[in-house]
Order: sequence, then structure tokens, then C-alpha cells
Amino acid sequence: MNMNQIEIRKARSADRKLVEQLWQLYLYDFSEFTGMDIRSDGSYPYFPEFELYWKKWGGNCAYLILAD
Repeated sequence: MNMNQIEIRKARSADRKLVEQLWQLYLYDFSEFTGMDIRSDGSYPYFPEFELYWKKWGGNCAYLILAD
């Protein structure tokens, strides 16, 4: 990995699917601590709070760190 080519940017609406998929990996990684069970379709439950990342109010925003 070339550390000279790193970009940190606010997630755009076009990035929503990517962020949702990364969120699933995050939930998987922490499931041993949270005890959260995977659903029958192979995903973790949807969090209504996730919607706050895509609204202009609330002070929440998602960022992506892009390398190479």
C-alpha cells in the first residue's frame, strides 16, 4: 500500500451501499462482544440510527478512508 495516496472524505449519497456493507462487517467484528445474532438472510439487523448519517441534521456524518 502506498501511504502517499490516502484520502479521507465525507461519504456521499452514492457511497451509501458501500457504507452499509462496511457496517455489516463492523457488526460482525463486534458480535462477539454484543452477542448480536445474524439473521436468516446472512445479515445483521438494520439500525434505524444509520439513517442519521444521510440526513443534514443531527451532527452525524460518515467518512471514508480511501487508500490506493
